[in-house]
Amino acid sequence: MRIATYNVEWFDELFGADSELLEDDKWSGRYNVKRGEQLAALGIVFTAMDADAVMVIEAPDGHKRRSTVASLENFSAKYGLRARKVLVGFNSHTHQEIALLYDPDVVTARHDPHGEATGKKGARGAPRFDGAFRWDLDVDAASEVVRFSKPPLEAVLTDKAGQSLRLIGVHVKSKAPHGARNQAEIIRVSIENRRKQMAQCIWLRNRVDDLLAAGEPLMVLGDFNDGPGL
Repeated sequence: MRIATYNVEWFDELFGADSELLEDDKWSGRYNVKRGEQLAALGIVFTAMDADAVMVIEAPDGHKRRSTVASLENFSAKYGLRARKVLVGFNSHTHQEIALLYDPDVVTARHDPHGEATGKKGARGAPRFDGAFRWDLDVDAASEVVRFSKPPLEAVLTDKAGQSLRLIGVHVKSKAPHGARNQAEIIRVSIENRRKQMAQCIWLRNRVDDLLAAGEPLMVLGDFNDGPGL
């Protein structure tokens, strides 16, 4: 089985309000690249990968009129991709979704989140990824609440022989210090952001440890952004 992951920069900018492809000469989100040019290039790359499943990071956003699933299925249809069905999990709080493109002739896919749901107060261990995780970020003996802006996608692939593989699609970022007004604030905010990212990765690691202890075949894939150096 061929499995890939691809962070498609500014993928969201290539689809209209009704999930249609914007194949035109207007500028994309990428510097000096037209939307039609970027779509054509992506079609070439996805075709060359010829994957049974692709974990797409920064997939197009879904909202009232537009669907992440419809957008990616339209993209697959346009370029004749085998991976033509789409699975999504919990919604992102940004314009960047995590989605799985897969070939339904090879595998089935389902969203299978683990962990307990949490309230606003959160929980330790490995709660569900759309909830909240408690961790002491600043080493003051008091735990803080950590959330994913882009909840990891937990999916189970099953092939025609009945064998299953669990995937966790991840996009974690240590964000740039937006709003910082001087060097001291830049350092402070950067450290806070990096600590939050570390807590998210600990949360993810807890889930991985639980699944491996249960004997689950597992693959973690996606994008781990380190952010600015400190």
